[in-house]
Amino acid sequence: TIERRALATGIIHEQVVDLCNGTRFIRFGLGMKCAWAQNYSEDEATVCGAVCQFRVKVLSDMDGCKLMPDLCKRFKYQRMRAEDCAGNLSAVQQGYGAQNFGYEECRRACDSDILCESFAVEATLGRCMQLNARAVHEHGGAWTALQGANITSFLNFDPTVDPSLAGAVYHPLACYASTVPYVLEEFEYDGMLLAIGTGILGLVLLLSTACTCLLMYNVNMSRKGRPSAAQLAMLLFCPCCADGLDQKFHGATSLRSSQD
Repeated sequence: TIERRALATGIIHEQVVDLCNGTRFIRFGLGMKCAWAQNYSEDEATVCGAVCQFRVKVLSDMDGCKLMPDLCKRFKYQRMRAEDCAGNLSAVQQGYGAQNFGYEECRRACDSDILCESFAVEATLGRCMQLNARAVHEHGGAWTALQGANITSFLNFDPTVDPSLAGAVYHPLACYASTVPYVLEEFEYDGMLLAIGTGILGLVLLLSTACTCLLMYNVNMSRKGRPSAAQLAMLLFCPCCADGLDQKFHGATSLRSSQD
């Protein structure tokens, strides 16, 4: 069970990460003509070749229009180091900013945009910036499209400061990068519970089998004056504690020998 779980976890992890890749997510959604895919254009996806068409057919048979949003609706995020955060903010070309947003609101907004790979939060000013995101928020009044230097200005970030000092100087500013869909953590947790439950069930079955064998031994052998199942187990596994029990076996052997 543990080996099967390890094998299945690796395969499922790879497939879910692949499906939740922003480009593939859009491409498969457009190929299946999902209702939520109407928000995307053909220009945002690569050409769907023969392999892609096959996967679209497989996903359609699995109700992919419902499956994919369920798998990719929430991601895990890892906080970047101060140096990486500074470099990312300096290099990004376009993002979407909103005010009066905390970490949770900014994270949920990034989850709603499949192309959002990272976001930054300025806690003091209450500002959120989605980096490399899509124009999903163009129609939302809370979001403003920003480019280049306007991004760092919006977050009150000075790119000329030494990145190694960025964490100390701009402590309220933090960047987060998406890692894997959150559903994978739930799957691994449920799989662990299933493996533990299976192990416990195996032990219960083993114990019940042993008890049944001991009971049958007692029923068939105790009437002949031989040791009980408990005494036999003690003789096998703890001979030092089984004083005198071996005499019953020797006596039975001698009796049989005399009768012969």
